[in-house]
Amino acid sequence: MILSNSSLLKNSQSGVTVCSNLQAGLTLVELIVTVGLFATIFAFSQINISGLIAQTSVREQATTIASDLRRQQHEAMTGTSNPAGVRVPTGVHFDEYEYVLFYGTEYDEQAVDVFSISLAPHLRFVESSLANDAILFEPMSGECGNCLADQNTILLESEASGERYQLTTNQYGVVMIEQLAQ
Repeated sequence: MILSNSSLLKNSQSGVTVCSNLQAGLTLVELIVTVGLFATIFAFSQINISGLIAQTSVREQATTIASDLRRQQHEAMTGTSNPAGVRVPTGVHFDEYEYVLFYGTEYDEQAVDVFSISLAPHLRFVESSLANDAILFEPMSGECGNCLADQNTILLESEASGERYQLTTNQYGVVMIEQLAQ
């Protein structure tokens, strides 16, 4: 005897016939609950990951800026990128959403040998105590020619998270990065 949606199984040892339901799969309610749980877990993980990405982005940008400052200092000391091999002052000029690498004693936005680097979309420079918003490295020594004790910092801020990093250059051209409390 066969029942709809069921089958009869006979246990050979005991001789007992057992009726077993053969329906398989998920009901619509079970499927909706499962998809809802996965969507909730995904949403929470995205929120956490977005915050981590923003923090990492600010820290990485501060590190990149410090690296570019060190590169400009190295250029002033060695003159390696100058075709004539002559050591000239180099510098970095800071605008709100970008910074510019330049050669010479002062920043000239019309010069052909400047290299502009844009910040990530949610980052900006909010404060500068630098003279003319620039750091200038002296030829041969690499010392910061315009870094006085009270004129040597630039502040990088994330508009999204409010996280702030201060980049400080001392008179010898040493660049330090410090995360500030929010």
